[in-house]
Amino acid sequence: MTRRYLNEPARKNLGPWVRDAAEEDILETDQAYVTSAKTRCWQCREEIEVIALYCESATLNGDSIDNCSIMHITHVDEALRTQLAAWPFFRPDDGVFCNFCSYCWAPHQDLDLHSKPDGPFFSMSPEARQSMTLTPLTGRFRLKGEEIFEG
Repeated sequence: MTRRYLNEPARKNLGPWVRDAAEEDILETDQAYVTSAKTRCWQCREEIEVIALYCESATLNGDSIDNCSIMHITHVDEALRTQLAAWPFFRPDDGVFCNFCSYCWAPHQDLDLHSKPDGPFFSMSPEARQSMTLTPLTGRFRLKGEEIFEG
């Protein structure tokens, strides 16, 4: 599996994994899903649900892209924010959306969920998505974050 990050994180004042919002590109889609999976909380060890966004098709500044997951989400429009309210454990923390344990409220950073081989969203291949629950999102929305492609 080859992973490609469309937006490489800026190495500025915000640290290696958070980008300045002004530098991020705008992703638009009407073909997206909330993918949910189970993992263990790093702090309390309870099994918890975590989510990520997966797009079958999207545009990034007008260019078409397919089959990407989104991490380090910094901004969402109101249409997406309304739909994400169904998952109250996924919310902003220091300017970046992340999952929180529903037992002890420890944050679960995207780096662990998307970038480590044992993370539930490390692979978004068709085979990996079979073990996840995909909930379609409705309508068109815009967001800012980092896109990960597999190939």
